[in-house]
Amino acid sequence: MSESAVRTPRVSTRVPIPLLIKCGWAFMAIWAGTMYVTTVVVLLGATIGAIVNGLESGSFRGTRDDILLTSWFILFAAVSGPFAWGVWKERAWTREAAMAFWIGLVLIVVAGMILEPHSDDARMLLYGLIGAGTAGWYFYRKRNVVLYYDELTVRGRGA
Repeated sequence: MSESAVRTPRVSTRVPIPLLIKCGWAFMAIWAGTMYVTTVVVLLGATIGAIVNGLESGSFRGTRDDILLTSWFILFAAVSGPFAWGVWKERAWTREAAMAFWIGLVLIVVAGMILEPHSDDARMLLYGLIGAGTAGWYFYRKRNVVLYYDELTVRGRGA
């Protein structure tokens, strides 16, 4: 009997990427691209406005406000881009990064409630807590997702 007839085909034992993680990757990639473009457009518009109007105190204040508003976009784009890359490359740290995103979102809402006590952010806090709780369950309790990240951790260690 020839050697090729004795060989058995290799069966892949890799755990497939869970569907919601694939969807999250696509969303974060689109989100990051949108945030990068929005940041450039707002900063470019603020710069052109300052040049056209001169550096008077009123136009500079508007430019400063635009830049401060854009800084949140820059922060989310800076986080979204590497997260999308990490999911695409199947890195184990993306689970912690996703949870850090949700916890950070809740902390931002709480800080907003402290700084602006008369605002109606209770709904936003509720949505953030529901999102963080759901993400915690999904990443740390859902069986196929836990198996997937356990495999990524083992693969990352070179085992």
